[in-house]
Amino acid sequence: MRRWLPAALALALWAAPAGAQVPRGMQGRRAELMERIHERFVDEIAERLGLDEAQQERVSTILRETMERRRELARASMRVRLHFFAAVQDSGTATGELERLMTELRELREQEFGLANEEEEALSEVLTVRQLAEFLYLRHRFNQRVQELRGGGRMGPPGSPRLMDGARLPPGPPGGLGG
Repeated sequence: MRRWLPAALALALWAAPAGAQVPRGMQGRRAELMERIHERFVDEIAERLGLDEAQQERVSTILRETMERRRELARASMRVRLHFFAAVQDSGTATGELERLMTELRELREQEFGLANEEEEALSEVLTVRQLAEFLYLRHRFNQRVQELRGGGRMGPPGSPRLMDGARLPPGPPGGLGG
């Protein structure tokens, strides 16, 4: 797990948050960095799980196929969530708009869940049950490490209220909701 620390640190420092614009000059470097992180992650997984070359290549392919879709969903989710937060804080937001945003958030969560299931199903065709379980555990630990290095994945300034998923609400109008 310690071999991932440099890669996780690099990801935490260089990877833009979901939905953020990456300056043109940084796009190539970011893509390079993401590729190195992917390769290191797959190498570490292969070593820890005892994968042969064919299994390692297949796992790498599956992860690449789902990675971009996962990023797109994360960007969309962040964009909708920010609109939702702003709408909730605006007492003039129509009920229909709130319902639309909540529905959109629910649909995005369902898509994320569906993608995770697709990925797990594809991996189950390559890995044994034990290997898949260990893979899921190792990836969870890696993602936790990245979140810690990024400062807990907080959104908003320190002291701002936290949502149930750990994200922070952006600062609202003085006096709180409707205030």
